[in-house]
Amino acid sequence: MYVFRHNEICQKISSGVIFAHQKCHLDEEVLQVASSHFRKKEEVYWKRIEKYCNNYFKKKNKYTKALDELKENNTKDNLPIKIVKPLCIWKKRRSDKKMPSKQDKLMHRWNETKDRKDLSLEEYLKATTVYEIYERDHKGQKLTMDLINQMIVSNTTL
Repeated sequence: MYVFRHNEICQKISSGVIFAHQKCHLDEEVLQVASSHFRKKEEVYWKRIEKYCNNYFKKKNKYTKALDELKENNTKDNLPIKIVKPLCIWKKRRSDKKMPSKQDKLMHRWNETKDRKDLSLEEYLKATTVYEIYERDHKGQKLTMDLINQMIVSNTTL
């Protein structure tokens, strides 16, 4: 950082000013290091989104299997924990209290939450910090479901 004095005014000039006026250039080695660092950061970010998406689909599959078993069992009371727990987990929202572990409390929770609307993948991801981190790291760009779907499709074809 340099300090210039001109007409009794001191100015600090950083390398950003030099780059802004296109007076400085990167050589190939520095460019490769910077781009590989950027690619690694992007890979970590998209792996996190992929983990959240896989978690969403895993919970959804467990919910549909448990719902099928619930329909087969015709009994509305005293369902086994292996059926009630996935049902309650799927209907759980961020603002809910901690998930109970006892069967009677799980049944009570299921009766309270069974009429809730199912979450979409977008709503599930918005409940996490994925959107805020993307916006912060990409200087205000918005994460859309189109980008996420492209990422999911490209990862399944590999």
